[in-house]
Amino acid sequence: MALGFQSLYDRAEKAAGSRSALWLLGGVSFAESAFLPVPVDAVSVPIMLSAKRRIPMVILIGTLTSVLGGLLGYLLGWGFYETLAQPLLRFLGVDGEVQGFTELMQQNQTAGAWLIFLGAVTPIPFKVVCIGAGLIKFNLPLFMAAAMAGRLLRFLAFGVLFWYFGEPMKKVIRQNSGWVSIGLLVVLVGGFVAAGYLL
Repeated sequence: MALGFQSLYDRAEKAAGSRSALWLLGGVSFAESAFLPVPVDAVSVPIMLSAKRRIPMVILIGTLTSVLGGLLGYLLGWGFYETLAQPLLRFLGVDGEVQGFTELMQQNQTAGAWLIFLGAVTPIPFKVVCIGAGLIKFNLPLFMAAAMAGRLLRFLAFGVLFWYFGEPMKKVIRQNSGWVSIGLLVVLVGGFVAAGYLL
């Protein structure tokens, strides 16, 4: 799995200066929010590091496509939970966590909105949050607002970091490319572990 992360990172880095890189970002960002068990950072980071001028576009595309992917996850939970969403969650090993999450959301919409926001910002699998929100038919405008705010903050945080410290970080990442893959794996696994404790 780690090798898959490194391969995706390398592909994004090679295509970072081209238009295809933004298509790759949009596709991975959309799929990651709906069903793909790979952190979008594997694509967004190398593109941001490739050129400062691309950072605003990465933030915009990453945020919009991620929220659209989250909406697909919401629709999967809303209308196709037993046929599509539940088998996916079972495959990812987090089908049990959805029940705890949905119970919290049904008790308090404000708390539910914060959980959606945290799922959008942290390594907690965003797809799990979105599917759970759809399963209980959580208020859609509130869901979209929380998802948009969280994903924008996540991409913006990376964007600001790389805007000011991009060159030094680029050198560190290139010199430790193997650790990039391990770091992405830790983020992914840590997010699913966190979901087990928090949702």
